[in-house]
Amino acid sequence: MIKNYPKFSKVQLHQIIKTELLRVKILAFNSAQIAHDTATHKENIAENKYDTLGLEAAYLAYGQTQRVIECDQDIQLFENLKVKNFEEDTSINIGALVVLQYDESIQLLFISPCAGGAKIQYCDQEISLVTTTSPIGKQLLGKYKDDEIELVINGIKQTKQIIEVI
Repeated sequence: MIKNYPKFSKVQLHQIIKTELLRVKILAFNSAQIAHDTATHKENIAENKYDTLGLEAAYLAYGQTQRVIECDQDIQLFENLKVKNFEEDTSINIGALVVLQYDESIQLLFISPCAGGAKIQYCDQEISLVTTTSPIGKQLLGKYKDDEIELVINGIKQTKQIIEVI
């Protein structure tokens, strides 16, 4: 296990991620409801062709409703993900918790089927969810512990070493 890191429980990690996905869905639902209420409020009935507040709120309500649907899909995808620990000879794929090191920094990434870019806190560590369609996800897919990946971030080439796959 990694020095100075707690023992990670994949079951707990999955539960925390599911809880975060549900929290995001609730926020999206509440935002959709507020936008819908704004769009249908009697004070927002257009008085002339330049009065577009109600129309704009309707577009926003539609977009927020689509976000709720996406959140439902994310939750379903994640619930179908089997919790498993990775062995030394198992390549990185969806469901892996990957620990990268570059310079003196450590980065924790969970290879997720959805919700790329989301961040969660677990065992006092920030873990970023990445999908296999993201640049870093594509690079990690199929790699093993002790492999290296190269990324260009803000025009700067970084080499990161995979120090743990959980």
